[in-house]
Amino acid sequence: MAIFEDEKIEHALVAIWDFLSIYNEPVQADAIFAFGSSLVATAEHAAFLYNKGYAPVIVISGSSGPLSRFVFEGRSESEVFFEICVRAGVQEQAILIESRATHTGENIQFGMQALRDAGYDPKRLLAVSWPYHMRRVLASFKKAEPELFVVSCPPSGAIDTFSRISHERFALRLAGEIDRILTYGQKGIIIPQDVPPAIVEAAETIRRQIPPFAGVLMK
Repeated sequence: MAIFEDEKIEHALVAIWDFLSIYNEPVQADAIFAFGSSLVATAEHAAFLYNKGYAPVIVISGSSGPLSRFVFEGRSESEVFFEICVRAGVQEQAILIESRATHTGENIQFGMQALRDAGYDPKRLLAVSWPYHMRRVLASFKKAEPELFVVSCPPSGAIDTFSRISHERFALRLAGEIDRILTYGQKGIIIPQDVPPAIVEAAETIRRQIPPFAGVLMK
């Protein structure tokens, strides 16, 4: 389903989405790593993978951000995700939570520490987050945990399924994700990514077509 009637913006958005969204087939793993956010589908998909027997434990990492703080009425992302997983049939003792992380790097640092503190020595993980977050997730894991085999397993769905804010802000956020990948790669925060010129141009197209403060926080 198209989000924008403007073909230039829509084509640019789809190109960036396809570049950022990495889907792998789930495999047997040592743990499922769920990145906290306002997207409850992340927790639901982590529970689905657990219930299918892909891993014996779920680690949930996340404090709260401006959007999740509003959506979850001040409760932490990890707390809300924990309850969603339990309602979906995951045993409480099979869930580890950490509620300090405020960005992707901390998610990985604190989440992996929680796993190791609990006695796990993971060699293979299933990572679950927003689809458009997955390229940066994989590059961040590769930098922080180079020996770890990480499988990208975001929840599936069309682009509009994940547009939790206004369409204009959502498009600008995806364009900003390209900037983060380029900048973080240059700074050594993540493993540098080969971003095709067409994707860089797609991000520029969105910025040219949409004012920086267009849209509102929530639909």
